[in-house]
Amino acid sequence: MPEMPEILPPESREIVSATSTKWRRPVALGLSAATCFGLVLWCLNQFLSLRGVVHVTASRIVLALGVVFAILGWLSFTRLFPRKGNFCFWSGTAIVILSAGLLDWWAPKPESIKSVLVIGAYMDGAYGPGVNSSQLKLEILNQPEEAVQNLDLTISTASNLRIRSVLNFPFGKHDCKSEPVNLFQNSRLTFRGAQDGRATIDSRDETEEYIRSHGSPQWKLVCPRLSGHTSIIFEVIVAGDVEKDSMRVSGTYERIPSKGSGVVEVNSVVPITK
Repeated sequence: MPEMPEILPPESREIVSATSTKWRRPVALGLSAATCFGLVLWCLNQFLSLRGVVHVTASRIVLALGVVFAILGWLSFTRLFPRKGNFCFWSGTAIVILSAGLLDWWAPKPESIKSVLVIGAYMDGAYGPGVNSSQLKLEILNQPEEAVQNLDLTISTASNLRIRSVLNFPFGKHDCKSEPVNLFQNSRLTFRGAQDGRATIDSRDETEEYIRSHGSPQWKLVCPRLSGHTSIIFEVIVAGDVEKDSMRVSGTYERIPSKGSGVVEVNSVVPITK
């Protein structure tokens, strides 16, 4: 008897609505464009915030990031119009880049505040080629300011001679502090002993002890606050002759004038006078 062919039931196929697939792509493009434009608004807010302080370079980086998001969002939006999508995309991209350039030009740039501190250095003791150490006085005068606060300066000689000590004069009047700068690279050595024992030697302790005893080419001067029309004097002892040398003074401070506070950079080379 011949075998009868097996009859299988028809396969069930999922019926996909043409209407639902038609709207998937526009909805995805619209959401993508909306997300990018939201990021553009965030970048504009950050751009104005950074430009209002002093970070011009950082504000331009954020602005460039906003331009990228704007172009991506515009690309997603123009894909909704296949006929004129390319023309709209390139013309809109040109407008976005031009608008970003105009915004960077229009946004006010913070003016750099010049330091008005009067800094002087003069010899106070023996000097000449035969001396082992020189003593001088470094005077910082904030004559035209109402007040100065958070004074943070670094001093050194132009010839990078080792500064042995820096003392505030008169002592304790302005609550200023001075300390040598550790210019040595920190290194650590670990030795293994018996029974997995380890011993670590840190060079920082040794170098700091050396600097406290012998000084450093650079010293930090920190003053929390100076009232208006006053000066501070530091007695500086340098290892060597500084008769024809000069002092480098760099750092920052905050001024509190009637027009508003601001951070001021200091970068001066002060000749040592007799």
